[in-house]
Amino acid sequence: MMSPRLKLILLVQLIVLTLPACQLETFTPACIPKQDTVYTAGVGVHNFEPKDCLALITADHMDFQAKFDSNVLYKESELAVSGNQVNKLYGFSDCSEDHMVDSARVGWIVVNGELLIVPFVHVQHQEIFDIKNPLATIKPGQWYTYHIQIRGDKYEFSIDTDQGTFKQTTSRGCSGGSFIRYRLSPYFGGQSTTPHPMSLEVKLL
Repeated sequence: MMSPRLKLILLVQLIVLTLPACQLETFTPACIPKQDTVYTAGVGVHNFEPKDCLALITADHMDFQAKFDSNVLYKESELAVSGNQVNKLYGFSDCSEDHMVDSARVGWIVVNGELLIVPFVHVQHQEIFDIKNPLATIKPGQWYTYHIQIRGDKYEFSIDTDQGTFKQTTSRGCSGGSFIRYRLSPYFGGQSTTPHPMSLEVKLL
């Protein structure tokens, strides 16, 4: 008889594999995720390497530290498609849906040479973010601690910096905690791909 854990893993794999190709963020098979990972991306790609394992999340929160290298900085003129696209650092799908339907992620964008951290969520297919009201402005080469907490029908995003802790609350597509979730790892885009090589490091807490 199949165990409940295996049923969950197979269900999440099915969700990911049935996404349209243009929306697919690639994963390796289900496994135990690494706690500390250096991610790199070449030119003209969306997904950072290594491709993360398909890790299920049972907690109602995600906590991690991250450090961006200075090579993540870019000018809008370098992007193939102009516009304020939010790139993704870390987060999770939610509400037993694929991440293009419901999810919460720490997003980032470079505006006028500054690295901005922006909560980025999908709520019933709708993208919600506000680059005019970023969670924080950070510096490459420094470690910061991030938190995503589920609170009923809301997400609470926070970042710990040397100037204090900053928080924002966003909408969520469901309420409660008994849902399938899987981890989402670094992704560049929007529509534009990386204009040059990039790297960053993430430590799960």
